[in-house]
Amino acid sequence: MNPVFKNRVWELEALPPWRVEDCEHCIEITQPEGTGAMHISSARKKEGIVADAETLAQLKSECPDGTEFTKSRCGDFVGYVAEYIDWHANKFCRKWFLACRKDLLYITYNCARGEEELEVEQASSLLASLHSKA
Repeated sequence: MNPVFKNRVWELEALPPWRVEDCEHCIEITQPEGTGAMHISSARKKEGIVADAETLAQLKSECPDGTEFTKSRCGDFVGYVAEYIDWHANKFCRKWFLACRKDLLYITYNCARGEEELEVEQASSLLASLHSKA
């Protein structure tokens, strides 16, 4: 099995035991014995490049008030990351909005609250291999 997943916008190296599945509107990355799931979706801006302020605004709109945002670089993509606990769903959430030229990636990692220490850093480290195909 080829550990590099490629679509029309980006590619990512996901070595076993990580599995990549192309869902209808996103890519899902999981481990068979894992605790959570990562989802990646993308969009392309029609004109101009995606500005830094746009990635931050998008992320802020997806997170609860009081969430802290940190600048993030994942391979060729740059933007912001945030994490918080969704108390209603009892889930840990880490979210990224990242851009490379005209392409915007929305990435989420979710797992049961209290289990994030088991794989969240491993899941996040996968994103270092993100490469733009533009």
